[in-house]
Amino acid sequence: MRISRRYFLGGALAVAAAASLDSLVIEPQLALTVERVELDFGGQLTLRMALVADTHFTSGYISPSIREALRTIEGARPDLIMVAGDLVSSKEGWSSAKEFLSGLRSISPVIAVWGNHDHWHLGDLRERKRELREVGVKVLVNESVTFEGVNVVGVDDPFTGHSDLGRALAGSGEGPRILVAHSPQIIGEAKDLFELVVSGHTHGGQVVIPLLGPPFVPLPAEYRRYVSGLYTVGGTKLYVNRGLGTSFFPVRFNCPPEVTLFEVSFD
Repeated sequence: MRISRRYFLGGALAVAAAASLDSLVIEPQLALTVERVELDFGGQLTLRMALVADTHFTSGYISPSIREALRTIEGARPDLIMVAGDLVSSKEGWSSAKEFLSGLRSISPVIAVWGNHDHWHLGDLRERKRELREVGVKVLVNESVTFEGVNVVGVDDPFTGHSDLGRALAGSGEGPRILVAHSPQIIGEAKDLFELVVSGHTHGGQVVIPLLGPPFVPLPAEYRRYVSGLYTVGGTKLYVNRGLGTSFFPVRFNCPPEVTLFEVSFD
């Protein structure tokens, strides 16, 4: 069966238009996915937690997928919400970031860490931390808190060299540990020290070519295999969230934004 040049070109244009619509509108703005992770570390204490990352606000606009993330987390009613950095991609996005985090705090306690873009765009992060504290959000900067018998440790951004895991651990007590970090490269130091490490930063690659994977992952070479999802590294579970926003290019393909819902049992 021969296909005319006109039909071939028409079909190619239709495929290109569909791919453009998906990558520029549907996936970045509308196609939120919810990933559910159950982990059992052999105990009776169970925490339900939500993880979000990489909102990358640039203005007062909050996308439908991010608003849906709020509704999803509200419906899940987790015990704790973790935010793994890169709140903004410009200083103009700070008001939206605060609105989003305040919305999360109205649902459950919120613990956040800074990411590389926060360092690049937000100026004095001590002042930003104070502003978030005023709306009830705890930003962990190489420090730890105890939540329901679990040590929650947060490091400043590893990608820009601001993390200090030793300092963060100095304030933690006995018992199970969770680490919140922006970049999964922290696993090089953190493996075997934590039951669970959660992170973002990669956006899952943001553009994932079928059979080939993402052409670019913003990590040092030895950590680029930690693109998205759950990994076992030594005695530690590492989870990498695909994020809610985009950076540099407002495109997602075969890599929709994500909210992660955890149910974790600790000893």
